[in-house]
Amino acid sequence: MRVEPGQPRWRLEEGAGSLTFVIPARRHWPVFLFLSLWILGWAIGELLVPARLLGRSREAGENSFMVVWLVAWTLGGLVAIYLWLWNLAGREIVTVREGTLAIRRAIDGLGRSREFDAAHIEGLRVASQLWNPWDPASRLRFWGVGGGTIAFDYGARTYRFGGALEEAEARQMVARLARALPAGATARKNPESESP
Repeated sequence: MRVEPGQPRWRLEEGAGSLTFVIPARRHWPVFLFLSLWILGWAIGELLVPARLLGRSREAGENSFMVVWLVAWTLGGLVAIYLWLWNLAGREIVTVREGTLAIRRAIDGLGRSREFDAAHIEGLRVASQLWNPWDPASRLRFWGVGGGTIAFDYGARTYRFGGALEEAEARQMVARLARALPAGATARKNPESESP
């Protein structure tokens, strides 16, 4: 059976003086199904515990425990809803414009952007990330959030994006970004620090 070459998941939009890549979040259907069921159970707990708190009088210790539990349960539910929405409609939007590189993580247009001065970007590259159970970023990557296959150095920090990309897709994107960014963006000053 002949295998056809795959197409990149990202979409390129070229405008007057700008280049924008739109990377849809990778759909992890087992994670999506698990989160859907978990959020349903979460909603039941979110309704029942306040009703119980407001119902009968209890000892102060029992009420305090239930309030602390409800706060933790509510925060956990909000994180699960975010992960569920990201899995459903998340996008990474990477834009090169007027000497800047902007990376926006958004769900249906809502999200936060980080903007980098292109003159200070070095070592734009494809860089695999190793799994580290003690690193919160590694744990978030399991849920489809955070990290990425594309990395660059900016001052003394390394930033990553393209979490949904395969390495081949990332190489194609890096090649296109390298043409749009200043020449120094793809040069590495310290090759010994390259990620595996």
